[in-house]
Amino acid sequence: MKCNQLMKKEMKRADWRKLSLPDDLQAWINGGFVEDDDCVFLRSLYKNYQELSNFPDRTGVECFVNSFHIDDYVSERYLDYSFLFCEQILACWKNYNQAQKLNVIISHDEFGAVVKFHVKRQGENWLSSNLEGYEEAVLETSEPI
Repeated sequence: MKCNQLMKKEMKRADWRKLSLPDDLQAWINGGFVEDDDCVFLRSLYKNYQELSNFPDRTGVECFVNSFHIDDYVSERYLDYSFLFCEQILACWKNYNQAQKLNVIISHDEFGAVVKFHVKRQGENWLSSNLEGYEEAVLETSEPI
């Protein structure tokens, strides 16, 4: 797990252990994954898929499609729900594909939280290597938080 100092500070206050995901988000996970053109998507988000030529790499395609604002589904505790979603999507992925790692990215600010995920690939990155350069709290992980 990698995160910037802003996220480390936020994580100290986070508590998601007794939460349940909203039905919409849980349904996304329960729907499982679909693969197309060497990319992996949540089946429920797959309808947003674009042609690969519109993106620099497969990681970019996956982060575009597998992206959503947690604040569209909950009205409070955005980061807590993001962490919960992260843990559940990684558990689902582990049952689906143990050969590849799924990378979950969470960004959080005072307005809400965004979750993205992609398969970890050699030579492809969504985030800058300097996480401290981001103005919002940022976390990247392929393991439960």
